[in-house]
Amino acid sequence: MSAPPLYSYLGRASGTGGGGLPAIPNALLPNTGVAPSYARAGGDSHRKRHALRRSQKEALMWMIKSAVPLDSDAHPPPSAGGGGPEVVASALGGGGAGEGGGGTAPPPSIWRLLIFDDWGRDIIAPLLKVADLRELGITLYMHIQTEREPVPGAPAIYLCAPTPENLDRLVVDCSRRLYEWVYLNFAAPVPRGLLERLARGLSESALPAIAHLRVFDRMLSYVALDEDLFSLMQPRSFWTLNRRGAAEAVVEVHLTAVVEGVLHVLLTMGGSPVIAHSRTGAAEAMAGRLATRLRDAAAERLLPPAAAFGRPLLLLVDRSTDLATALHHPFSYRGLLVEHAGMRLNKCHLRAEGGREEVFEIDPERDRFYAENGALDFAEIGARIEAALREYQEAYTALAATTTPGEAGAEGDGEAEGGMSRLLATAPLLAERKRYLDMHTHLAYDFLQRIRASGWDRLHGVELALLRRGRLDKEEFARLLRGRNGSRADRQRLFLIAHLLCGQQGGEEGFVQQQLPYLTAADEPGEGKGKEEREREGGGGGRRRRRERRGRRRGRMASPRSRI
Repeated sequence: MSAPPLYSYLGRASGTGGGGLPAIPNALLPNTGVAPSYARAGGDSHRKRHALRRSQKEALMWMIKSAVPLDSDAHPPPSAGGGGPEVVASALGGGGAGEGGGGTAPPPSIWRLLIFDDWGRDIIAPLLKVADLRELGITLYMHIQTEREPVPGAPAIYLCAPTPENLDRLVVDCSRRLYEWVYLNFAAPVPRGLLERLARGLSESALPAIAHLRVFDRMLSYVALDEDLFSLMQPRSFWTLNRRGAAEAVVEVHLTAVVEGVLHVLLTMGGSPVIAHSRTGAAEAMAGRLATRLRDAAAERLLPPAAAFGRPLLLLVDRSTDLATALHHPFSYRGLLVEHAGMRLNKCHLRAEGGREEVFEIDPERDRFYAENGALDFAEIGARIEAALREYQEAYTALAATTTPGEAGAEGDGEAEGGMSRLLATAPLLAERKRYLDMHTHLAYDFLQRIRASGWDRLHGVELALLRRGRLDKEEFARLLRGRNGSRADRQRLFLIAHLLCGQQGGEEGFVQQQLPYLTAADEPGEGKGKEEREREGGGGGRRRRRERRGRRRGRMASPRSRI
C-alpha cells in the first residue's frame, strides 16, 4: 500500500476566546502507512473556525501580485536599460504586506510566468485553479526541470524547495538569459551554504542579463487542504522514525522537516501556542525543537508577543500510543474518498470501464456538499445527496419562475429585466452546484458497489466494536479472515487491530493468534474485487473462463479415463 503523507488537525484549547489569536494544530500524528480516518476536529464540519487555507492562498496570491517589472532602481515602470541585479533576502512572504508596505495589487495587464518544482506544484494545486492564475496574470506555468524558451518582458516567479538541483537549474536559466526579472521564492529558508552556492554560480554566469533578481524565504512548507486540515507531505513518516536500524542522520533530517512545517503553519496563523506533548518518542524530541524555533521567531518579531491568557494549545502525540485507530477501516465519506478514490491534494481518481481513469477535484471552498457532509458516516450520504438534489431543484424552479416574461407595460418590463439579472447572476452558481452534486452522486455509487463487493462495512463493524472496548465477535472475525472479501491487506489490518486490542481486553488473544495462518495464503487473481468488477476489467472474460472450467469438469466426469 502506498503511504499517505503526515496529516495534522487543527483545534482550539477549551479556554481560548480572548486575545484574538487564531487556532493552531492540536495533534500531530505520524502516519502508519495506511490512510487515516478524516474525522474533522471540533464537531460540525460546516462550521469553519480556522482560516489556514485562506491565509496560505492569500500569501500565494500576494507572492504573485508583488512580482512586477522594475527598473534598475527597483521602481516601476520597467526600463529597457539595466544595471546589475539586486539580491534581496526576505524573512517572510506574507499575504498582507510586501515591499514598501503598500499592499496595492499591480495592474492586471502585467503578464507573469510561474515556474515550480514538485513541492511548489503541490502547494499551489489545491489552492489556485487555472482560472485563478489567469486572473493573477499568469500566462504560462512550467516545471523547473523542463526545457524552456526565453520570454522577455515578463517577470518570472519561481516557487521551489531550496535544493542544490533547483539552485543549479536557476543558475542555468540565468546564464541562458531566459527572463529579465526573476523572483525566486523558496518554500523554506535557504541554508547559508546553498545561498553561497547560488551567489557563486550567479557571479560566474551572465548575470547582467537580468535586470532584477530577488530571493525570498516564503515559509510555506506545508499544503493547506482545508481550513482546518494541512499536510506536511512527508511520506512514510512513521516508518522513518520507528524502524529498526534507522540512521541517526535520516531521523534528524526528517524531524527537522516536520518541525519546520509546523512552524510555518504557526507563522501563517500568527499564534504562539502552549505546547503539550508525550514524554516519549518523536513527539518529545519535536516539542523541544519546536519550542526553540518559536522563541527564535518571537525574537525576530515573526510572531506577536504571547498573550497572558487565551493562547491556543498545540498537542503533540506519538502515533505509536494508538496504532489501532490508524489501521481502522474508515466509514466516513472523507475516509472512503482517501481509501477508495486515492484522494491526494484534494483530487480523487476512479477506474472507469475499459480501464479509463476518471479524476474528480474536491474544492472545500466552493463545494458546499463536501463541506457539510464530508465527516458524516457513509450510511447517511445517500439521503443527504437526495436532499441536496431536491433543494437544487427547488432553487432552479424558483429561478425559472422569476424569469418568466411578465405582463406588457413598463412595470412588466422592469420585472423582466430584474428576473434576467437574477438569472445571469444565479445560473452559473446553480450550474456549479449541480456539477458538484453529480460528482458526489457518481462517487457515492462507486463506493457503494465496492462496499458490497468487499464487505468493507463488515470489517468496519468488527473493528469499531474493538476500538470501543467491546468484545471480539469471534464468529464474524474468523469468517472475515477466512473469506475472500476485500484484499489481503484489508484482512491484515483487521488482524492487527485485534492483535493490538484483544491483549489489553484479555481472554481473546489466543483465539486471534490461531487465525494467523489464514493471512499467509497467497492472493488469488482478482481477490478483493466483486464479481461485476472482475468481469468488467476482464472484458467479460470471467464468464467465458467459468464456462470453460465447467466444460472441462463435465468432460472429465464423462471420460472413462478420468474415473480410473
